[in-house]
Amino acid sequence: MKINIKGIIDNKQIQFFKNYGVDSFTFDNRPTSFNFIQLKNMQEMMECDQADYRILFDRPSHIMLKETMSKLSTNSVELLSNVDDEKIISGYDFSAYYSDQNLLSYYRKIESLKKIIIPEQAALLLLNENNLFNLISRLKSEFNQLEIELLLNWSSQIDFSLLEEMNIDLISFELNQDIQQSYRMLDYDKVEKYMEEMKKLGITE
Repeated sequence: MKINIKGIIDNKQIQFFKNYGVDSFTFDNRPTSFNFIQLKNMQEMMECDQADYRILFDRPSHIMLKETMSKLSTNSVELLSNVDDEKIISGYDFSAYYSDQNLLSYYRKIESLKKIIIPEQAALLLLNENNLFNLISRLKSEFNQLEIELLLNWSSQIDFSLLEEMNIDLISFELNQDIQQSYRMLDYDKVEKYMEEMKKLGITE
């Protein structure tokens, strides 16, 4: 199963996860995020390592979105929140984050919607209410070739054996305090244990 790692900040991290067959990474473009990196650093990392890269924004202006993406060799954008709920967004391959406050009409406004990302907390709530399967089926029937991504916690409470049954296309993890030794410093031993466990389950290489 394909895995995306969010909040990458350097090439050492990219190479570490590539050793487990991970080839999809998200740069965090939110200035308030602990994983925020400058545009020039994104450019340098993308030049050094070929992979599938996405850029995470939270309510960017159209100008900011256009200027940032024009300088990067990727067309993939993650939207934590829409640029403008009243306007149609187009020109990029978009991944939108699921929220129970969003109706289907919200996602219809986003042209080139490729993925919907469901955080684990929301997925567990839907699963406990027996609504997760129905939601995924409804989304996939509404949007042609839509992929469903499950954003998991490192100590996930979701049974990995259910992923295929739930029709999940890919899973993702965010680099956060759960796997850090200190500020922006990964605990590679801890991450390795998680990755080796997923390797045993056949999720990673």
